[in-house]
Amino acid sequence: MRAKLLMLPVMMLAGQAGAQMPSLTPDQEKALAKEIGERVATDKVNCIRQSPLLKLTVISDDVLVYRAGGKRFVSRTIGTCHGLMKGGKPIIGIDKPRICAGDMIVVEDLASGIRTGTCAMGGFATYDRPEKADKPD
Repeated sequence: MRAKLLMLPVMMLAGQAGAQMPSLTPDQEKALAKEIGERVATDKVNCIRQSPLLKLTVISDDVLVYRAGGKRFVSRTIGTCHGLMKGGKPIIGIDKPRICAGDMIVVEDLASGIRTGTCAMGGFATYDRPEKADKPD
């Protein structure tokens, strides 16, 4: 049963992205499941608020997880951001108050400063702790 629950975020991402998107490796699936933990999918949003407290975890060249407090926002990019898994720095307009689906990401190699890839943000699947997900607004 637990294995099925851990695969749920991966299956949801696959459904959002369509069959042409690359699948995650077993290690990437584990990393995604670790990021989401026991959280449940609560919503799909097009934008999330930029904040110094917003932390990014790169799962693959096309799956990103943003953490804000107890919430997780999972996005599958539109296209593949080559270089993210090799430690490239994702550059998204930092002067904007929000990160939205369709925003361009440029990946820059930290050592050379060379751009290694570009892609666009996808929408965000929101995951929250079960006790918060059950409470009405």
